[in-house]
Amino acid sequence: MGFLAGYGSDAAKASFMKEAALCWKGYWEGFAASVRSRLSDGKADEVYLDLLRHCRFIPMLPSASRRRLAGLLAEAKTALKPGTRGFAVASTLDYLAARLTPKGYFSNAPGDPPSKKADVLTALSLAAFARLGSTASAGPYSAQVAGALKWARKIQNEKGAFCGQDRSTLQVLYTWALAEYLLATGDVSVRPMLSAAFADLEERQRPDGTFGVPLIGYDPLLEMAFAAIAVERAKQASLHVPEKLAAGIKSFALAHMDGRNKVLLDSRGKTPRPGTPEDILLHGAVISAYNVISAQSLTTETLDYILRIRDYKPSPSVLSPDGWFLCANVLSAFAPDQWTAFRSSLWSALASGTRVEDGSWSFPFPGRNRMFRSLGLPGLAAFNALTVSLLLGMD
Repeated sequence: MGFLAGYGSDAAKASFMKEAALCWKGYWEGFAASVRSRLSDGKADEVYLDLLRHCRFIPMLPSASRRRLAGLLAEAKTALKPGTRGFAVASTLDYLAARLTPKGYFSNAPGDPPSKKADVLTALSLAAFARLGSTASAGPYSAQVAGALKWARKIQNEKGAFCGQDRSTLQVLYTWALAEYLLATGDVSVRPMLSAAFADLEERQRPDGTFGVPLIGYDPLLEMAFAAIAVERAKQASLHVPEKLAAGIKSFALAHMDGRNKVLLDSRGKTPRPGTPEDILLHGAVISAYNVISAQSLTTETLDYILRIRDYKPSPSVLSPDGWFLCANVLSAFAPDQWTAFRSSLWSALASGTRVEDGSWSFPFPGRNRMFRSLGLPGLAAFNALTVSLLLGMD
């Protein structure tokens, strides 16, 4: 209540709070009437996505307003029809939410024990639900966020590590997820955890910028892209991050840029065929890693790569959910109003590719690599949810 210090007596403060509550009540009554009018006009898809955007303000809303928003979101969700963007998003989020276990980690199936795969799913899910407006205590998926945070606190050791030295991917992903959570929610309780996690990453970092051996089947480029995004989000949340981390990540990205031939090189030093899932992932990952200090790193050379990303045409037949997410991450930092064709194609791909039959969720499955074969549909749902969180912010 410190913000009321200038209002004098307790009676004056109480009067102010009463007036503020009435204003909020009046706002929500008008807002609810508008929402229901649009629903009756058959605009459930548009309304649901608008309300989901509103959820990003949940951390700043009074508790009564949070409840009203949750109620309206539930109303809109029941009116959604298959084949629409809103239905695809709601189905994806509900499917992912159902992967939460009583202990707080996420798994492919009920009863699955803790594992490296479960930790990957938990980190991805925590970031996705936080980016879409849920905190540990409020929001449509607060139980999932609270569970994931509980699990992260349980497994992090006193030095900040979430895993052993042979599992650098997990350290990167949990650090990134906590950075996304801090920036999205403003929950300062995770700052000590996150600072310790970054300190552990700094200790792990090798001369080539990497953090150790990735999990089997995980592309080092993907890991480094997530590390770069973690640094970016933490800096945006005013958390100190060792400069060495960003410099090492950027050096790694530069090593994958062939300036003479103006192509990017994958982990094997090869250039994938343009437009393939591998090419999409490569561009999204390398440019995310290179632009670790956001648009300050923009050069003529990187602009060329960004324009290539803009010209991609996502569809259910181009199965690169991890690449789509990273490409959307790149474009979201650079005048997103310029990427309307890419955004439209990506929205259409997510909507047309999502299938829900008898309560079961599915999406065309990218069995091209060991990572997705391990994570299965929950991993796919997590990447799609992360992409949605970026698209909602760009629309």
